[in-house]
Amino acid sequence: MDKLELYLTIIPLPLVACVGFFALMIYLIIPAETRFYMTFVLIPPWLVLSRCLDLGFIQAFTKITSGLLFLLMGLAAILRPVNKRSMPGIAWLYFVASFYLLVCMLGVSGKVDAIVIEIQWIFALLAGVAAVAAMTTLEDVDKMFWSLGLGLIIALCIPLSAIVLDPSSAFIIGMNRFAPWGSSSNLIGLLFVVAGPTLLYMIMSTQSNSLKPILIGFLIANIGMAILTGSRMTVFSLAISLGLMAVPLVKRPGLMIAGAVIGAILMPIFLGINEDAAARLGELSSSGRLDIWWNYLMLSLERPLGLFGTTGMNIEQDPSVGAHPHSSWAEMLFLGGWPYLLLMAIPAIYGVRCAIRVWQQRELYAVSNHQFLIHAMTAFIASIYFQSLFNQALYHPTYTLSFLGILLTVLFMALAAELPYQQEIYEDWLEEWNEYEAEEYEDWDDASVPAPT
Repeated sequence: MDKLELYLTIIPLPLVACVGFFALMIYLIIPAETRFYMTFVLIPPWLVLSRCLDLGFIQAFTKITSGLLFLLMGLAAILRPVNKRSMPGIAWLYFVASFYLLVCMLGVSGKVDAIVIEIQWIFALLAGVAAVAAMTTLEDVDKMFWSLGLGLIIALCIPLSAIVLDPSSAFIIGMNRFAPWGSSSNLIGLLFVVAGPTLLYMIMSTQSNSLKPILIGFLIANIGMAILTGSRMTVFSLAISLGLMAVPLVKRPGLMIAGAVIGAILMPIFLGINEDAAARLGELSSSGRLDIWWNYLMLSLERPLGLFGTTGMNIEQDPSVGAHPHSSWAEMLFLGGWPYLLLMAIPAIYGVRCAIRVWQQRELYAVSNHQFLIHAMTAFIASIYFQSLFNQALYHPTYTLSFLGILLTVLFMALAAELPYQQEIYEDWLEEWNEYEAEEYEDWDDASVPAPT
């Protein structure tokens, strides 16, 4: 039985259709601006619940309806009453790659599940591109991160509840790795990879002194749970984003001291829950990943078009290798071969290159908060693509990390294309500022300057 059929035995299709219809009606009543940002609040907890197998009906319902959430996001972005920005043509390679992969999946075993997931990925792509088109200013992007941050705080309460309600069952027996509500340790770790830099951005950009301790507390809790997963790639990815983002903190020692104090209180509490969970982080073995990647590379030379034209193949792994690829890029070679890898790698490489260009010229954005926002997004995207080397989730539509990776990549493409226009704005602003300074100097009365004593 396909997973889709199994979920439909738990959640009847008429129920899904009715809920979807009423949700759409309510959604359309909500004001356009609120509707757009509200979807960013909903996505993280919805997708986290869809991974928690022990939650039964709730998990099945969120799993089967998660694709509809991306449709609502796309609809909210399209209906947002702003002048939409045009998208760089290279971003559309993602859609070409997706339709090619659909053809590759026509002969695989369990093709219904595979095709449904790929269609959901296309929904996520459409939602990401539409959201970038609707966010025409960096103020919009800042609001998006705050909305996403609220959703991530709600999502973090889900694994936290497992620790509070039943800490013993929140760990895999024999491995002592944090797996709240039946989720996979490596996959729940992706929540912490996204939540960490988002919370740090909120901490460093908020003006509310009463809010900062709360956000710092959630950040420390996020780091603690990431360590408890025993997932080295989760912790390393988190360290990359937080480390790069924390560079400006050298100018804000007060915030560093406050964070250190709260961390000194909370971190031992989390590590004391299960001391064995963190021990795995000290192991430097590759867990066989190097051999797995090499085997999939050799397999791609024998089958350069991936699963195209094959029949009855398992979409999760090749039987000759005996393990799933453990890398988004190795998985691309397995699924769609070299054409699929190139179609996905070209926009990714171009997007990272655009991110570097925008970061290097962030001084064109005269507002210091905007400069830090660009710095934070660059650190975020570095962490996401690092994670993709060791995890297959980058292009799977069931994780917030996947959606955010596409959104930031396309956003940096758009920002890089707008750099010449931003240069003109900056030069005009600079000229106006210099004229203002000159007028202030001309109006200055030397007689009003007190004589030295």
